[in-house]
Amino acid sequence: MPEIQHTFTAGKMNKDLDERLVPNGQYRDAMNIQVASSDGDDVGAVQNILGNTQRGVVGITGGKCIGSIADTENEKIYWFVCGNSTDAIIEYDQIANEVNPVLIDTVGVLNFSKENEFRITAVNIIDGLLFFTDNNSEPKVINISKFKAGTPNLATHTVLTDQDGATYNFAEDDVTVIKKGPGVAPTITMANTKRVQTDGVTPGVIQGTTSFNFSYGSPAVLRDVGYDSVSLTFANVMDYRAGDILILGAGDDENGFDDDYQVRLQVNAGASSPSLTYTCTILSIHEDTPKETTTWEVNLKQDDPLFEKEFVRFGYRYKYKDGEYSTFSPFTEVAFLPKDFLYNPQRGYNLGMENDLRYLKISNFRPSDLPKQVEEIDIIFKKENNTNVYVVKSIKFGDDEWINNIYELETEMIYKTIETNQLLRPFDSVPKKAQCQELVANRIIYGNYTHNFDLIDVDNQEVTTKFEVASVPRKDSAGTVIATSETSPEKSIKSQRTYQIGVVYRDEYGRETPVQADDTGVVTINKDDAINYNALQAKVTTKPPTFANSFKFFVKETSNEYYNLAMDRWYDAEDGNVWLSFASSERNKVDEETFLILKKKHNSDEFVKEKGKYKIIAIENEAPQSLKETKTSYGLVSTEFDNSAYPIPDGTQVDVLKSEFEARFGENSEILSASGLAIRFTSPSTGTTRYYDVATIGLQLNSSGVSADDQYRFTIKNKFEDDVEELYPGGIFTDGVSGIELEIARTEVKSKPEFVGRFFVKIHRDALLEEKILSNENIGNWSIKHQQGVFKRSMGCNSSAWGDHAGSSNNAEEKRIFVWNHNCGINEFKGDPKGDNLNLLKTGNGSNMSFNQIREVYKYGVKKGRDTIMFAVLGIRYLEDAHSLDAGMHLPFIQAMTKPGAYIRFTQDPSETVYKIESTARRGLRHFDKTWESDDDWFRNKSMIMVAKLDKPIKTGTNSFSFVGPAGNPDVPDNGFSTVEILQEYSSENTFSTENPAIFETEPKEAIDIDIYYEASDAHTIDHSNLSTTFNKTFDLNYFNCFSFANGVESNRIRDDFNTMTIAKGVKASAPLAEQYKEEIKKNGLIFSGIYNSTSGINRTNQFIIAEPITKDINPEYGSIQKIHQRDTDLTVCCEDKILKVLANKDALFEAGGNPQLTATNRVLGQSMPYIGKFGISKNPESFASYGFRSYFTDKARGAVLRLSRDGLTPISQHGMVDYFRDKLATFDTLVGSYDDNKGLYNLTMQSTTSRGGEDTISFKEQVTGFTSRKSFLYESALSLNNMYYSFKLGELYSHDNPVRNTFYDTFKASSIKVVLNDSPNAIKSFKTISYEGSQSRIVLDSTDTDGLLYNLTAKNGWYVDSIISDKQSGSIPEFIEKEGKWFNYIKGDTTTLLNLDSKEFNVQGIGLASQVTMNDGAAITPANVIITIEENND
Repeated sequence: MPEIQHTFTAGKMNKDLDERLVPNGQYRDAMNIQVASSDGDDVGAVQNILGNTQRGVVGITGGKCIGSIADTENEKIYWFVCGNSTDAIIEYDQIANEVNPVLIDTVGVLNFSKENEFRITAVNIIDGLLFFTDNNSEPKVINISKFKAGTPNLATHTVLTDQDGATYNFAEDDVTVIKKGPGVAPTITMANTKRVQTDGVTPGVIQGTTSFNFSYGSPAVLRDVGYDSVSLTFANVMDYRAGDILILGAGDDENGFDDDYQVRLQVNAGASSPSLTYTCTILSIHEDTPKETTTWEVNLKQDDPLFEKEFVRFGYRYKYKDGEYSTFSPFTEVAFLPKDFLYNPQRGYNLGMENDLRYLKISNFRPSDLPKQVEEIDIIFKKENNTNVYVVKSIKFGDDEWINNIYELETEMIYKTIETNQLLRPFDSVPKKAQCQELVANRIIYGNYTHNFDLIDVDNQEVTTKFEVASVPRKDSAGTVIATSETSPEKSIKSQRTYQIGVVYRDEYGRETPVQADDTGVVTINKDDAINYNALQAKVTTKPPTFANSFKFFVKETSNEYYNLAMDRWYDAEDGNVWLSFASSERNKVDEETFLILKKKHNSDEFVKEKGKYKIIAIENEAPQSLKETKTSYGLVSTEFDNSAYPIPDGTQVDVLKSEFEARFGENSEILSASGLAIRFTSPSTGTTRYYDVATIGLQLNSSGVSADDQYRFTIKNKFEDDVEELYPGGIFTDGVSGIELEIARTEVKSKPEFVGRFFVKIHRDALLEEKILSNENIGNWSIKHQQGVFKRSMGCNSSAWGDHAGSSNNAEEKRIFVWNHNCGINEFKGDPKGDNLNLLKTGNGSNMSFNQIREVYKYGVKKGRDTIMFAVLGIRYLEDAHSLDAGMHLPFIQAMTKPGAYIRFTQDPSETVYKIESTARRGLRHFDKTWESDDDWFRNKSMIMVAKLDKPIKTGTNSFSFVGPAGNPDVPDNGFSTVEILQEYSSENTFSTENPAIFETEPKEAIDIDIYYEASDAHTIDHSNLSTTFNKTFDLNYFNCFSFANGVESNRIRDDFNTMTIAKGVKASAPLAEQYKEEIKKNGLIFSGIYNSTSGINRTNQFIIAEPITKDINPEYGSIQKIHQRDTDLTVCCEDKILKVLANKDALFEAGGNPQLTATNRVLGQSMPYIGKFGISKNPESFASYGFRSYFTDKARGAVLRLSRDGLTPISQHGMVDYFRDKLATFDTLVGSYDDNKGLYNLTMQSTTSRGGEDTISFKEQVTGFTSRKSFLYESALSLNNMYYSFKLGELYSHDNPVRNTFYDTFKASSIKVVLNDSPNAIKSFKTISYEGSQSRIVLDSTDTDGLLYNLTAKNGWYVDSIISDKQSGSIPEFIEKEGKWFNYIKGDTTTLLNLDSKEFNVQGIGLASQVTMNDGAAITPANVIITIEENND
């Protein structure tokens, strides 16, 4: 008998092909079977499957597992349970076979949902940290061991332990990936001394004044080192301690003392503090220390200042128990204590802008709302010119600094450097919620995430932020306005700037909006306020957005950098403008495009409030030639010019009578042949004109032949200008003013010492410059080396008269030098004249002048128009005797007057003319007593006369110089007094024009056109129920950008030196958003965290620094991202409509042929490359499961099940299941995938949130490349661990290892398989028996057997044929009988009944075919009630 045999080596279902075409080995359907695939002898055998066993009891009412993960490293399973009133995270320990709660939430913190769209399909574990997200709330992470320790049972809300060891119910901020950072800056307390008063807070008084004489005896001798009885008494209580070293000085350098201190003392043991009196021992004493009672400046010797040439700010950050670091707090103001203003060209820098900080206390870094999981606080600081941030101190719980909330900084040494990218992290841009998550390259990556906020207020209106802003005087911590003082520079807001204020709104985790700004937030600080200590004040007048938990103020100021410059001197420019000289060290601060703004008056602390802005016309790095040219006068000549050549505008010539010229300058004067001559004119009524360069001098002979009428004609190089017009009004010769004199000078080029180390800037001369600088120039280009009082006396020739001036009366010393004007008849010379020009004391024939001749020639001593002067000094005969004089009083004057090259000036001379001594002569003289060599009154009798030849005639005064008597000292009616100044030209090594020069500020170049705002306040909490006191109120901003010295000078730069550190505009930056800002779902976006490194303990998974390239967008045409999965070292991105590979830590370059070549890159996420195939994952990320390099998932929209493997993307549903999945996937909305490692099956459970019936679990087996069976277990989630398959139902865990087969979740479902016997489908076959090789058949109990000999006396479970159907008939085999190793039985056709009649079996001859068999309505089922409907046969 022919036999048809079928085996199941193909082992898969085929629901697509016609029954006639289903291949041998495939079957139509199966339930709860598996096809053996091991290496044993049962390959291809169909088996039923193991049931499952519940592991432990969770027992959460209404529980549903919404996500799970296997921790293969620790052999544990974690799953998430959403209950009616309790949410939980549960752990199963496979080794211990224990189920324990990890986290129990009874108050809705986790906010789990049973909705499929909020299923947790993204879970990762790294080093005991469990990360998960559900797209319903904040992405979360928990420390498994920490939470497990706080969860005693399945009913109690989990508790955690805070820093103090106290337990508390965990809250949302304990489980969020984002970690709260500090919102308030620490407080800094600064002082210029570490010494504090007895209260431990107030800086000690360490600088004062006292008087003491460090000499003793007669003559006075200085005390020796070691002298221990120096008693210092102060007017105010001082805070000195035993052992302190005190420095005493009497000068006034930058530290208040001479550069070389004069005395150093040590406070003796036993000193009490504070006190008015201290006893000290001399440690060192300078040899020049005064030997008299002197007022001393006393200061405590201290360490060098902290951050002396730096601006630094301080902040702090939190370290959480799991190793995460928070964002930085707002930073403090710069920790900088300026000194008193001291800025001049001699130093070349502003000493006031050096840091005098020696004591710094940082406090309030542990706020009252400190997050409970913070275990450490880092005190940090940042230098203004550096992006590095440093840790000064890490303060742990229990440290004194933690307990006291105070840290005192004692050194500039740093602990460690923080990554520079932390400054780009004002907040962590962790998504508010995310659909998917993965761990790649030790970073957490989120996809399809939600970020930003809707700016909607409580009235459901879009927020438009408005302000009230102002510039106000700065206040101290007590709210008192700080009074301005030049000795107390203070932080301020820079004037002549425009500021715009904005706000950022923050959620409870510190996420910030972009800056919200408006024109109402603009405030301009004018130059008038440069003298003040300014501050900014702001108030928001509109309502905040409802999401906002707090807000911060930000400030924008876009000007470029500026510089201060201290002027040295000014000079007249040849074009009528002004040259200013500055120290060369300041050269780089300006160029010819610079504008200078005058801020402070010259030689004064007066603020220049007027505009005072000057464009630089020219810059010279060396003195301009015109400044090097000096005019040396030959003298003045009084003359009446000829009417043919006199000074008028546009004229070029003047004539001077030859006779008058020679009378003044002599015949054949060198003037006639000299080069570089210049002339100018002066008169009593018009003053002096400018100099005009002379081209030629020619002799004009008079036509009368009288040589006395000959003239010298001076022709100038250019033309006379308007300054000569007043000499001859209207140009009319006869209207010339009286007293016109011509001054002739030669031009010399000389590089003066004052030019060394200077550069020169030309600016426009205006009235303001005249008032604030030119009229305040200090004594021209000269400094006063010595001042000498000189008397004019008319006195008789007797002993008492001379004695008044030679030592026998009061004030004798002061009166020794005088202008000689007396008529003594008894005079006698001793020796010949001395000096370099003896002709001054000789007659025309070369003999020495007699006394009367000298008296006649030099009768008045000083006389207008004369270029010689004479003084007398009583009490000496020769210069060698000068040692007998008090050197401090007269010697400098005597030395100057007897040495050529000295410069002098008369203090009372209104023209301040400076004269140079060209040559001198001197001679000793006895007065009234001829026996002076033996006379006791010799000291009163002898004197020395000094005659000096000047470089020009005396210009002012009457016939004799106008001496003015000192107030209260008119000795006799004709007593007179004047002062002669011995001058010295300025040089870079000594004095300058003034120690308090004019200060200019450069106007910043064009504003930097960037819309950057800087943090300007702490985070202020918003109470939406009380906005008037928490939001809509006026705030003083803790923001400043310069120091004001209250004299107009404002500085933001160390020492006001070029290229030194400046006060930055701020530390943390933000900006407005050009487009509308609102909540956004980045459906196609990926965003990743910082790195996690278990080796170094670095956990940056909470750090999402939006300023860095941490995002990647996928082509939106691919639909939203639903699942991301690490595959090998890359990232598989499953979008709704496309599957892609995103390279991780590498990128791809494509050849011309389109082939990718991998290349290294520092980008975390590189090139995205779509897989071939128009498939995605639709919106069912729960369908995703992976094993090794294979991943499986569904595409509901395209009715497909797919596999992603090394060969790309394959729709595995095409293996005989296309129609099945097309129908099924369209029906169900929950498609949960899992992988059974033990059986090598991808299981897919298809369910609906609303019961529709037909729910299925179906398995795909890779070895047979098909779906092997449907399963009766419908799970909520499933996974494998260590070759064991687990599933979840009602929140409970089940292991699929129960030998009670086909029983799942306590419900049995028999195994079945539907096979097709379709061999030779066109042949007519008659089936009689079916046999199978396998295990026990079902045995149906035969209760009619009485002898007990039959096989079916006992019922048994086993295989049977429920139905067999052909195109003709149907039947069944309820049981099989074992014979010869096989199970067989005859096919029993189904009994024909009225219920299974087949009309095709009816024939009606000659009429047609029976098409329908029915019963009468309501009739009983009997043969009599059958109705056969005949269909016409048309064949």
